[in-house]
Amino acid sequence: MNNKKVLEFFGEPLNYGGQEAFILNVYSKINKSNFDFTFVTPFECTNESLKRITIDNNDKIIACNNNFDSKLRKKYIIETANKIIDDSYDVVHIHSGSIFTLYNVSKIAKKKGVRKVIVHSHATGSNTLKYRVIKLLSDLNIKKYADYFFACSELAGNWKYPKDIVNSNRYFIIKNGIDVDKFKYNEDIRKKYREELKINDKKVLIHIGRFSKEKNQLFILDVFNEMLAENKDVILILVGGNGELYNEVMEKIDALGINDKVIVLQNRCDVNCLLSASD
Repeated sequence: MNNKKVLEFFGEPLNYGGQEAFILNVYSKINKSNFDFTFVTPFECTNESLKRITIDNNDKIIACNNNFDSKLRKKYIIETANKIIDDSYDVVHIHSGSIFTLYNVSKIAKKKGVRKVIVHSHATGSNTLKYRVIKLLSDLNIKKYADYFFACSELAGNWKYPKDIVNSNRYFIIKNGIDVDKFKYNEDIRKKYREELKINDKKVLIHIGRFSKEKNQLFILDVFNEMLAENKDVILILVGGNGELYNEVMEKIDALGINDKVIVLQNRCDVNCLLSASD
């Protein structure tokens, strides 16, 4: 019996964000003996952990290395889906925080003859006119193309899918399960990391999240700056993957004059250790 061929399609780069953490957590625990996985992104893949585990399991990653910040981003998503997806795949599982990606890639997959198409909402969004127009188009048509509808939360599901789908047996909330043992507090790790980061005697606050509007680092910096007026011995660690607000965050740190109080760490696979180092 041939293995089931599964294509995991991402509308964003495969770096060190929440989607990638979710995939690593699930993929590392799945019994892969009956499946062949292919991970596809129109953009870059810098996640070394994902690269290693796919190689170890004889699976593969296809990264087309287009510029995610380009105004042609949507074009790249459509082109990649049309190029890679075909009816040799038993399942296409589409991950994104974008309705545009979920709708258009599911449409391409179903029209190419893929038997099972899954869309997976990983985020909410901004209630703009553009969003409402795309959502209306998607609500009217996505049911024809996707067989199953996944979401990381009720809010993410309600934001992306029609009400009748959310109330149907085609809809599932897939919680972002983690290996909790990995996140247990560890005193030895705390000491090691606090020494490396030179924060031994400081009160340390930490925030994990891609540098984007949804994660709210600009507001966090305002709050932290007010805290410094009360206690100068506080340190803020911002941990996150690349995002559209990274430069603005760095500029704000500089403008507030708190460069010596904020540690910025990008693209980390050791968040569990950093949490032990924080307060």
